[in-house]
Amino acid sequence: MTGEKYVKEITKRIHCSAKKKKDIQMQLLGEIRERQDMGEEFFEIIRQMGTVEEVAASFNDSISEKEKKQYRCKRVMCVIAVIFAVVLLLGAGIWWYLPKVTELSKSEHFTEAMVKEQSEKIIDLLDRDEYQKLQDAATDQMKEFLTAESMKAAKKTVSEEFGEKQETKSFYGQEVTQKGKHYAVCQIQISYENVSVIYTLTFD
Repeated sequence: MTGEKYVKEITKRIHCSAKKKKDIQMQLLGEIRERQDMGEEFFEIIRQMGTVEEVAASFNDSISEKEKKQYRCKRVMCVIAVIFAVVLLLGAGIWWYLPKVTELSKSEHFTEAMVKEQSEKIIDLLDRDEYQKLQDAATDQMKEFLTAESMKAAKKTVSEEFGEKQETKSFYGQEVTQKGKHYAVCQIQISYENVSVIYTLTFD
């Protein structure tokens, strides 16, 4: 242990203002250096001065109750400030993480016409079994799910045979913002000869 560390550990335990702690720190360091200059060994000096806890306790005994109370109040205020900052950061983090939904008409990144057009193009590729083109239009995370096998299996859960496409019956879209990224999420209802299907698509 060095003199600086010894004194720092003492002042950490003294219940007084920062200014007074600095004065005590200078006082103790001055005494240690003066005794070392006179030839005393460092470890003998701190043995005679006492342990960190003993020296700190002696200083605390000499501090007035008023100053101790001010010290405690300041400590409490610091803790409250830290807790408030953590709560604020957590709140901001949760807000940033949670999805936020707005109408497509108010989006700065998408238009309803663009999203509807892209949705119909994707559905057309699915209807024509053009799975390679479907994968080319997809994100890397989605490519593995857009295979001929998985898509045909998904279609069969709705109907064995869709028949010819008839018309787009409805379209509804929203912009979703999450973790700083923007997505257009839409539902589009297509009627076929034998079934009516509601597709949900997401675009980045």
